[in-house]
Amino acid sequence: MRTDHLKLDRIRKEVVLASPATLAKAGRLRKDRTVTGRGEPATVVEPGKGRLVIAPDRADLRPFDQFAIPVYAEPGVKGSIGMEVQLDSHTEGIQHPDRYFINCWTRIAWTGWRDVEFPYENFLIYGIPEGWNPVREVVVGIRADRPVLVGGLRLQHRARVTGPRMTDPGLFEELDLSFPGMEAVA
Repeated sequence: MRTDHLKLDRIRKEVVLASPATLAKAGRLRKDRTVTGRGEPATVVEPGKGRLVIAPDRADLRPFDQFAIPVYAEPGVKGSIGMEVQLDSHTEGIQHPDRYFINCWTRIAWTGWRDVEFPYENFLIYGIPEGWNPVREVVVGIRADRPVLVGGLRLQHRARVTGPRMTDPGLFEELDLSFPGMEAVA
């Protein structure tokens, strides 16, 4: 995917929340001899075994604002990946504990390794929690018709881009200036 016309966030800090070995234990999965682009061993997620429940060592995941996990897909794999952050807090008057969840899962539509990112702003919120705190568990969900490989789950703290995320030349490259009414833009 081309990104040279985009202004991307910069990662300020990154920590491993769950190593590939921890993910293997969380989902009763097997390790693989393949290594990720980061040099860590991969874990195989078989169809029907993609619910990985991680109890983090720390309850307060602030100031981190994004999860990232490398996923490897063979050509033609059909599937998706999502996340949920279950909290130990409970908003008065609401039936279930507070949580953050991804309602629109990321479709696996690539071949090879890709870091799948789940930024804070893409999560829906149930209850009135105070950020990712206190976290009881993090759940990674992977639905695929064939095995996929995953690396470690990372937490990231980003330096967010301000203003437009696309460069001016990138915008003009994407615009269809032949569309009626766009004459004044050119």
